[in-house]
This record gives sequence, C-alpha cells and structure tokens, in this order.
Amino acid sequence: MCALSYLTKVENRTKIMKQIQFHILAFLVISMLISNIASAQIDVELIITDGNSTTTCTDFLSAPEPMWGVNIENEGVIYYPEEGNCFTAFPNTQYTANFTCPSDLPATIQVCFQAFENDPLLPGLCFINEDCLEEICQDFAIPAPGGSTDFTLALPAGGDSEGEVSFTINTSASTSSPNDAICDAIDLGIMPNGGTLGDNTQGIYNNLCATNNNEPSPSDDNFWFNDAGVWFSFTTGDVTNGRLELVELINDPEGTGEEIDLQVAAYISDNGACDGNMTLIGSATDNNSNDVRLKLTCVDPNTTVFILVDGSPTTPETFEGVFGLQVRNIGVQEGADLKCDAEDFGAIPENGSVTIGPRANFCADDVGDPFVSAFVSQHSVWFTFIAPPSGHVLIEGISENEEVPLGIQLALYRPFMNDCTSFFAQIESIYTTNDLDETLQVSCLFPGQPYYILVDGSGGDSRGVFTMTVSDAGDITPITDQNITLCAGESLVVGTSIYDQSGVYSDTLQLFAGCDSIVNSTLTILEEVILTVTEISPAIGEGNANAVYEASAMGG
Repeated sequence: MCALSYLTKVENRTKIMKQIQFHILAFLVISMLISNIASAQIDVELIITDGNSTTTCTDFLSAPEPMWGVNIENEGVIYYPEEGNCFTAFPNTQYTANFTCPSDLPATIQVCFQAFENDPLLPGLCFINEDCLEEICQDFAIPAPGGSTDFTLALPAGGDSEGEVSFTINTSASTSSPNDAICDAIDLGIMPNGGTLGDNTQGIYNNLCATNNNEPSPSDDNFWFNDAGVWFSFTTGDVTNGRLELVELINDPEGTGEEIDLQVAAYISDNGACDGNMTLIGSATDNNSNDVRLKLTCVDPNTTVFILVDGSPTTPETFEGVFGLQVRNIGVQEGADLKCDAEDFGAIPENGSVTIGPRANFCADDVGDPFVSAFVSQHSVWFTFIAPPSGHVLIEGISENEEVPLGIQLALYRPFMNDCTSFFAQIESIYTTNDLDETLQVSCLFPGQPYYILVDGSGGDSRGVFTMTVSDAGDITPITDQNITLCAGESLVVGTSIYDQSGVYSDTLQLFAGCDSIVNSTLTILEEVILTVTEISPAIGEGNANAVYEASAMGG
C-alpha cells in the first residue's frame, strides 16, 4: 500500500510537472508576443522560510517521522525538511509567477499546509507514505508591486498532526506607469518664469499597462481618443508675462526599443483639483513624427494644468512605450493688447533709433482695433512713438524665436487729437509673404507728434516672439530753387508768402499729411517803364495821317 501510494504520487507529480512545463512554455510564448507591445512585467514569488510539524502517530518499526509539505496554487506538494539527499531544505522559492500589468495581478495566492507522519515502506529511499495527515488551506493577499509580506499558516491544535509554515510573498516593482489615474498625476512642480520642468532627454516615463478608466478624452472635442493615457501636472507661476508653456515629449529618447507614437493634451479643472470638471485647453499629435509638442498660451497665473499623454493606436508597436517629457515657459513679456496701454518708444532721436523687445502677442486679441487695409488684425499689440524732426521713420519688426516665430504684420496710425481715445487715421500698413520679418518706411510725419504702431501675426505664425525698432530715416525734404524776374507792379506768390521786391527768399511749405517742401526764390523786380511822346510836326489836312511824333522809354 505504501509503495503504491508513493508511485501514485510520483505519477501525479509527473503530470503536474508536465502541466507546469506546458504553462511555462505558453507563458514564455505569450510574453514574447506581449513584449513586442510592452515589456512591463511583475514577478511574484513565494519563499518557504521556516516550518515544523509534530504527529501523534507511532511507527512500530522506528520512531515517528513527522514531516510537512506545502502545495501552492495546486501546483503540487513540496515536502520538507531536507533529510540527506531527500526532500527540500528551506528557505526555498517554491512558487513564481509573472504578470504583464498590475491589473493582471490576482488578489490572493492559495497556500495549503499539511503535516503527517511519514511511514515509508523502504526507509532511506525518499519515499513518502502519509499517515495521520492533517491539512489546512488559506488564501493570502499578494502585496502591491514592490511590496513584501511575511505570513504564517498553522494547523489548529488537537489534530493527529500539528505544525506551521512560515513564508514570504514578494512582488517586484512594476515597470508600468504609476500615474495611470488623473488623481495619481506626477506633479512636475511650479513653473518659474522662463524656466523648465522635467527633462525630455530622459526616458523615465511610460504608459505601459495604462487604462482610460473614468478619464476625459480629447475625442470629446473631436481630437484623438484616450486609450492608455497617463497623467502629469504642473502649476503656472504668479507672473502675467511669459504666458506660453511648451509641453515637449520625445519618443524613447534613450533608445530602449519601447517606442511610442505620442499624443498629448492639457486640461484645467474648475476646482483646481483632480476631481473637478475638466476643460480641454490644448491637444496635439504629429502625423510626421513620434515626438510631439503642445503650445499652451495664456493660462492664468497660479493655475494647475493636467497633462494627458497617450500613444496613437494606429500601430500596436507604438501604442505603448517609453518617453521623456518637459514643460518650458517662454519668459517673454507680453505686448500691450490695447492701444491706450501702448508701450512707448518715446521721442525718436534725430539720426538715432529705439528698440523694444523681445515681446510676444500670445494673449492679445483684436478688440477695439481700427481698420487695417493690408490685413485683418487678430492678435494685435500696440506701440507708440514721437516722430523725429525729419518726419521720416523706418519701422522694423523682426521675428525673434525659431520655436515660436511671428509672421509680422505692421500698421501705422495718427490719432487726430493726439491721444489714444481719438479717431485713428491709418497712415500705412504692410504684410508681405516673403519672410517672417516686416519693414515699413514712412515719411511726411508731423515732427514732435505721437504715432501708434499695430503689430500682428499671420496664418500659422499668428502668435510669437518679436523685436521692434523705430529709426529716424533722415531728412528727405524736397528743395526747389527758382530764379524769377517780374515787371514792376507784379508779385511772386510762394505758399502763403507774397513778394513784390527784388530779393532772395526761402519758404517751407507744409502739406496736410505732414510733408515739408522748401522753396528758395531769387526774385528780380524790374524798374517801372516811363514813356515820353514829342510832337515833331502836326498833321496837314483833315483826315490825313501825316503828323510826326517821337516816343522814348526809360526803365523797365
């Protein structure tokens, strides 16, 4: 009976081992397939660390031989303690299992402990013949990834055999994302003006095993769908300038092979916390690259922004992966959105220039803008200056930042009452498509009078960074020289001046638009002509034209 019992157990154990081998092989095949998509893996191991048993059974051929065994998840009993070359010593890792994602982890492991008196038919040959067997089974909680817990399982007192086993369950740390839920968002910190949070050259983040449970999706606003999103957050600073944040993500920056076709979106909450109602403020994906960048303009100071990162589901290979992330603030002062807040160049010095910048029009709109003939204003900002003595200026707008360029458009205005609230008359406007920069040269301005510049952007480069320069372009007043000779009694009219005496005269003529023209006149007034008539002989006979007179003139 004992030999038969042993052989039966050997056959069972052989079947179990074959099943285990089959499952291991299947697991390896599945793991290889899964690794093409994501290499996240969590290992669970159960280590038998100690144990003991007693028995009330007797052995008429020898002293009682108490033994014990452990069966984990029905994989078969392993017997303890070691006896010579037989059975198993502890500590012994009896059970291991691998899981792709934290969500795949079972809640518990079943452990069965049994104690008995071993009464083998042939002692010393590692046979097992259980007598007075007592067994207890119980489920034990698997620790969270990265955790380890010690347990003890004991048989109740009073049985034919008693004992207990001590064991440890270890769960390796998950390589998958811990920030799967929006309320578990990784906090990048408070954004300083002109600062950077994070480093996208380090591939320390991933969306392996992430879900979209109870999360907003950009698809609600006709953008991409949140499939396996992970979350980050940062808080804007307390300054109102530099109100552009660039969210920049790089696919697998350190070349691990876990590539991801990145998509990104940003949200703000109505209560500033993760449990509030979320409003989408920006979304981006790049069909030509696995990297992506999102521009966030004019987020209010001291506001928490939640960033959602996901992979495009177009290909399984890039659905989940590793990425680097950083958020940068473009620390550039905003231009004046309203003309009455226009930034002042001051008086443009004679033969000199004044430069302001860099400036940005990230947050500007077109409210209250006057008519522009060359373009339609959308995100305009304002500057003002006092015209130089020449009335001739060169206005230059230069796009300053390759990352956030501005396709510059310019317009110049003169306020009728010399203040920002009066009617603005357009002097000139310009928009060319040759490049991002723009130049406007204007003459005939009234020296010492205020003028206003509107700066805007075009098309895809409608908001950006730029520098403005206004220069005195020099005196280009036209000069006319004339030599005039008039008879006595005649006069020369130049502008509002009337001249009837010989002399050299200079007149400055000012037109309505502010242009000057100088006329230099050399005037000669001839002397008055005096005519003298003397009768030499009278006429003879009525009706005859035979009288003789002599005429002479002096002067003239």
